Amino acid sequence: MITLSNGLTALLIEDPKTDKAAVAMSVGVGHLSDPDDLPGLAHFCEHMLFLGTSHYPEEASYKHYLSQNSGSSNAFTSLAETNYYLDVSPAGLPGALSRHAQFFTSPLFDPSCTEREVNAVNSEQSRNLQLDARRLFQLGKATSNREDGSRYWKFGTGNKETLWEKPKKRGVDVRDKLLEWYANNYSANIMNLVILSTHTLDELTELVLAEYSDIPNLNLEHNIFDAPVLTPAELKTEISYRTIKDTPQLRIEWPLPDLRGFWSSKPGRFIAHYVGHEGPGSILAELKKLGWATSLSASSSNGSPGFELFRININLTALGLSNYKLVLQHVFSYLSLLRSTPPQEWAFAEQQKLGQIGWRWKENGQPSPFVKGLASRMTDLEYPPERVLVGPWFAVEFDEKVIRECLERMTVEGCRVLVGSKEPLEGRAEWSEKEEYYGTEFERRPLDVEVVKAPAAADLKLPEPNMFIPSDLELVTPKPIEEPAKRPSLIRQTSSARLFFKKDDTWCVPRATAYFLLKSPLADVTAVAAIKSQIFASLVEESLASYSYDATLAGLAYSVGNEVDGLELVASGYSDKLPLLLKVVLEKLRDFEADPKQFEVVHERLTRAYKNTKQNNPSTMADSHLRHLTRQTHWTFDDRLEALEGLTPRDIEKHSKELLAELQIEGLVHGNATKESALNMLKLVETVLEAKPADPAQNDYHRALVLPTPSNLVFRPEVPSPQNINSAAGVYYEVGATTDYDQLARLHLFAQIAKVPIFSTLRTKEALGYIVSSAVWSVNQRQGFRVMVQSERTAEYLEDRIEAFWTETFEQYLEEMGEEEFEKQKESLVLSKREKAKNLGQETSRYWSEIESGELDFFHREREATLILTLTKADITTFFRTFFHPTSSSRSKLSILMRSQRLQPTALAPLLTLIQQQEPALPSERLEEARKVLEEGKPTLEDLRAAVEKAFGGDVPSLVKGEMERVAEKAQLREGTMEILEEEVESWRAGLEKGEEVKPVGDFATDLEAHL
Repeated sequence: MITLSNGLTALLIEDPKTDKAAVAMSVGVGHLSDPDDLPGLAHFCEHMLFLGTSHYPEEASYKHYLSQNSGSSNAFTSLAETNYYLDVSPAGLPGALSRHAQFFTSPLFDPSCTEREVNAVNSEQSRNLQLDARRLFQLGKATSNREDGSRYWKFGTGNKETLWEKPKKRGVDVRDKLLEWYANNYSANIMNLVILSTHTLDELTELVLAEYSDIPNLNLEHNIFDAPVLTPAELKTEISYRTIKDTPQLRIEWPLPDLRGFWSSKPGRFIAHYVGHEGPGSILAELKKLGWATSLSASSSNGSPGFELFRININLTALGLSNYKLVLQHVFSYLSLLRSTPPQEWAFAEQQKLGQIGWRWKENGQPSPFVKGLASRMTDLEYPPERVLVGPWFAVEFDEKVIRECLERMTVEGCRVLVGSKEPLEGRAEWSEKEEYYGTEFERRPLDVEVVKAPAAADLKLPEPNMFIPSDLELVTPKPIEEPAKRPSLIRQTSSARLFFKKDDTWCVPRATAYFLLKSPLADVTAVAAIKSQIFASLVEESLASYSYDATLAGLAYSVGNEVDGLELVASGYSDKLPLLLKVVLEKLRDFEADPKQFEVVHERLTRAYKNTKQNNPSTMADSHLRHLTRQTHWTFDDRLEALEGLTPRDIEKHSKELLAELQIEGLVHGNATKESALNMLKLVETVLEAKPADPAQNDYHRALVLPTPSNLVFRPEVPSPQNINSAAGVYYEVGATTDYDQLARLHLFAQIAKVPIFSTLRTKEALGYIVSSAVWSVNQRQGFRVMVQSERTAEYLEDRIEAFWTETFEQYLEEMGEEEFEKQKESLVLSKREKAKNLGQETSRYWSEIESGELDFFHREREATLILTLTKADITTFFRTFFHPTSSSRSKLSILMRSQRLQPTALAPLLTLIQQQEPALPSERLEEARKVLEEGKPTLEDLRAAVEKAFGGDVPSLVKGEMERVAEKAQLREGTMEILEEEVESWRAGLEKGEEVKPVGDFATDLEAHL
């Protein structure tokens, strides 16, 4: 760790084995430092810094350089921090640092970018409007204390109104204010830089001194926001509010003093361990028994330096919402139990030991998240420099006094409660207030203190000692092997099972993972079968939740998930207790009995979840429709919702027996295990379940559907939620089978080359919307390329701009690309393909994805890299003209256009003009009311008709009616486009050719011979 002459602190990490360098700069200023009259300015500043500097003035220069060097970048603005991070090939690090450092010495803040980037911020906020977590975050802030210098109430994202329209009305130049704010708040002495690379520490020091020493030092004080966030005026309050999705939730929060000074004892974490526990006698376990809650979390965190909030979040069932005051009784009764029990030092020692084990066997993660988190931690100033790495893992001293002091604050009188529901609480009218920026409806009432502090009728108790703490941490491979195996070996194959195994020969940690895919032809054969499989898996997990929670705390985990071809059973963690956990889960599968109360909770949760998909972002819905239109078997959310109707616990029990009666078992054991222990785990699966062999051919009903060639297809459903102002266009270009390796290499290189121009054109220059992405899209042995844009513009317009991009921008971009640039793009992609796994879990996931898919193509990354190196610019030009150019006779294109029900002012301008020109003229009050709806309201058709009817007193002129009918019509499609109508979807799918069957690249019989 070094400190530069300008006060900047840098933590430099030399890792000779990494194939990715990473950088993060944390600036100790966030949106709590926004000017009161410019909400979102810190976030806007974050956006603008990416758009050119004096040394690198091109808007896309930064992203373009990183793209050439196998890199990526991003940033975030929080309450008291802005963090700019990137990853890049080690060879590309010097150039990346040169560009990154310029953010903090000579940004352009180009005037031509200002309004465009305000629009991008506005689009980001538009996306957030339908997200309940964002709405709750802002509601909590908006209803907090605004006196005594408190700043927590501020709106941090910003939108066009706060960053453009209102300032313009006041005569304020936003760019001038931005320059002033940046100059006054970005100071080297409140910046923390973290760099990880293969470079030596001396080399990194030299680079940092050369690039970051010129950042001005204003000698700013570190921001401390110690004004009370919640005062007596806000406490003992109940805030009920409307959610977008039907997800009842309960939050209890207490203001605590800044606990950063108590990092050594971590009192907030100690208390959260008890409150968030899920074992027998816990709050959640008791609430689940009553069918009142599905999950609970507890945490203590400093929202920013100066204050702490302890929060309990509970996801309620419908029954739990009706009894939310009794739910609160359980919470406060448990806290009373905690206060009456002296803090348990044995529990502290147990948490400390688990943290120490976790730290001792900590593995590397991805470099970028690692440095990003470290930089944030340094800015937070919680840990002394020597504890920055290890500090979060465990406490080092037991401080009974501070634990008691925190618990004494966590009373009914010291909290406030927020209750979220889609409809008003029982017996209440509509909400009386509305939050300014998200429009969240809410109501404040005094908390019913006497009711909620009454003792709960429950068997609450504190946790017992954890039986799953690992005791045997002996390593099968104490040291890394010089030439580690490049894939797992097949060690057993029968008519019903196949097991792959690889012992850990690289990471040398006492962990292992066992994957078993229980393939059944009954799992997904109908929508009803699919939903029964899903409920079965969920009920198994529910029935084990209380038992397995201690295992989770001790570094063991399991999951039972439903896949399209069966159930996926995973057990992972410290290897000494892994067989025990696996045995318990298998016996639960075999002896499954559906608990009626748990069934009711899971059924309600799934019903809600599928209904709530109608509130998803349009881009998410577009991808769902794309999957449905390109897969042989794919059950829509509506299919699954219908399948839930009428199901009973007995239906699930019957299905579970049928599902497990005949199986094909695919398995992988990888990590700190021996071949014998792996075989024993498979034997355990086989002997406990006692399934007969299933016919693999019966599972062959999940192939891809092949688009016709040529084709220009459009499917354009409405966005179901009338509140959502966004539309989306997801445009898919099909290329061919995944077994065409040469074409696959071309596709990946094309995607690499096209990514930055797509983003810089559609997102930055045209400012279509915040969500702009492009990627290779693979589905069941077919491959293609998908471009996604979400925006307030119409879906048809978005598709037109995507289509125009190929001829107006990309064709010339590709033509003008020099050989040196082309080779850099190839090298960048090859580096990504050859990027090594960063830890045991990542290596395991790579192997399992090949086994689960049935392809067993363990070397596809290296094969693709080798093929990419042979490609020429002419190859990519031909590929582009064949599969993407609008004039191609070989192009297969499918566009999913999600059309918002909200009408844009541009579409309504002719109608407004017509209304304004009517003779005799409408009364000015009515005309102004109509104008507001048409110009500012973004109405639905229903809203529009009501507004026009009201304006004309019910007697709407025929010309106006005609224009309204025109507005209601779908936009005209380009010539040569075939529209798939919603009522024709299934017949259209039925007429498509099916793709190839999944086949493994080899049979691996030689592995078995080697193991004999």
